Amino acid sequence: MSGWGIFGIVAGSIVILILILITIPVSIVLDLSGTKILVSLRYTFIKKELYPGKPRAEKKKNTKKENKPKEIKEEKDEKQSLSDIIDLISDVREIASSALKRLKNHIKVRVEDYDILVAGFEASTTALLYGGLQMVFGNLFSVLEQSRWFSVSDKCKGINADFLQEKAHVSFRLSASMSAIGAVVVLLPAVVKYISNKKGEKNSGKQL
Repeated sequence: MSGWGIFGIVAGSIVILILILITIPVSIVLDLSGTKILVSLRYTFIKKELYPGKPRAEKKKNTKKENKPKEIKEEKDEKQSLSDIIDLISDVREIASSALKRLKNHIKVRVEDYDILVAGFEASTTALLYGGLQMVFGNLFSVLEQSRWFSVSDKCKGINADFLQEKAHVSFRLSASMSAIGAVVVLLPAVVKYISNKKGEKNSGKQL
C-alpha cells in the first residue's frame, strides 16, 4: 500500500472518530437524595462532580492592611445609564428566546429515577399526601412525555406509601443531555445575533 493510501486511512479514521465524539451527548445529572444535592457532568465514561465539588483550601489572609489611595471617579463612569441597561435586557431577552426555541429540538431531558416514600404521618394524612402526589406527578409526566425531548425511565420506583414506617424518603435523579453539534446549533445563532446587534449599536452611535 502506498503512503497516500495509509495517510487516507489514518485521516479517515480520525474524521470518523471526531464525528462519533461530537455526536455523543454530554449530560448534566441532578441527584437529589433527602437534603443532599449533587450535580455532575457525564460524557462517555467520564464523570465530573460540579456541585458541591471538592472543598478548597483556605488561603492565609494578610493581616497587614495596605493603605490604598481612594480614586475619585466621575458619576458617569460609575453607573450605566438607564438606556444602556434597558438595551442590554432587551438584547438578552431576544437572544434567550430564540435560543430556547431551538433548544427543545436538541436537548433530551430524562427522569432516570424517582423514589418517594410517604410515611411518618397519621393514616389519613399519609393517604391524602400519597393520592395528591400520585395525581400531580402522573398528570405532569403525562403532559411532558407528549413532547419528544422528555422521557421517564421504566425503572423508576415511583411514589409509595407506608403506614407503619416513621421516616419519609425522597430521591430524584434527572439528566439533561445534548450533543456538541446540538450545542453549536443552539448557541452559534445566538452569538452571531448578539455580535450583529452590538455592531449595529456602534454604527448608529457613529452616525449620531
